[in-house]
Amino acid sequence: MAAKFEIYKDKSKVTDKAVEFRLRLIHANGQVIANSGEGYTTKANAISGINSVKKNAPNATIEDKTASKELSLSAAKGHILSAQGARRDEYSLIGS
Repeated sequence: MAAKFEIYKDKSKVTDKAVEFRLRLIHANGQVIANSGEGYTTKANAISGINSVKKNAPNATIEDKTASKELSLSAAKGHILSAQGARRDEYSLIGS
C-alpha cells in the first residue's frame, strides 16, 4: 500500500461555525506522518490543500528545529505541515 492523504471532519473543533475539514498524510504502515495543522471550511479547500502539498513539497526545504523536536514544512499560502516522530526518509512521501 502506498502513502495516502485522508480528509476528515474535525468534530472536536465545532463551535457556531461549520465543521472543519482537516487532512493528514498516512504512511503505508498506517502511521500519520503529516497533518494540515489547521481546519478548512470546505472539503474543496481541503483538497486544494492536498494539491498544494503535492505541488510544493518536492521543492520544500527542511528547517531543522531540533530544540522543539519537530520538523515543519511550509506549503503555499503559509500553511504549516508538521510531522512529529517521522523518520527523515518518510518526508519524501509528501510529494508522492
